[in-house]
Amino acid sequence: MNDKNKRSKRRHKTNTKKEKTKKILINSKNFDTLKDPRKIGVAFSTHNATCSCHMCGNPRKFDNKKTIQEIKNEYQISEET
Repeated sequence: MNDKNKRSKRRHKTNTKKEKTKKILINSKNFDTLKDPRKIGVAFSTHNATCSCHMCGNPRKFDNKKTIQEIKNEYQISEET
């Protein structure tokens, strides 16, 4: 695969992700962000996270609790035995 093809695929993937970010921002009614392309890029680069507070973040990081995925995994293992 040549470099030109790789670059075009990478740009296409980035553009589709930015379009998805726009749709998420529209659904969250955050219209002031849509006017500035730089803010759309920031939302895209931060994986659409609106905040990083202790309620929205990883419970292991803030409270030393297990994550939802770990709890589900333990539950499935206990169901199997």
